[in-house]
Amino acid sequence: MRHWVLLACVCALVVGGLMGVAVCGPTSGEDGLTVQISPGTIAPNSKGVYVTAHANIAYSSVVPASVELNGLSASVVKADSVGDLVAKFRLNAVKAIVSAPQAELTLTGVTKAGIEFAASDTVRVLD
Repeated sequence: MRHWVLLACVCALVVGGLMGVAVCGPTSGEDGLTVQISPGTIAPNSKGVYVTAHANIAYSSVVPASVELNGLSASVVKADSVGDLVAKFRLNAVKAIVSAPQAELTLTGVTKAGIEFAASDTVRVLD
């Protein structure tokens, strides 16, 4: 019986991996995709270069040029240490589209299978 449960879990992971979607994390889209935006607070005097989006979708399943954050094209799209998508967006460009006290930032893109994906996270925005 345990072998069947293990086999079912492995099959679910393989199918989920082929679809490029896994379920975990704090902010979830309709398809189970989650994204975490950092920094969690954006201030006018922030000196950083990028706003980074970490999503639980396999980088290998994504068309890198399709990745956007609220319509902004990604400057860098790569895999993290477990193969999930990491996208970086110019901080100054993000500052231009957010306002206090908070902003919802939505990561969008298309998989190599032609499936659109989206997930959002909310960041604090200082005046």
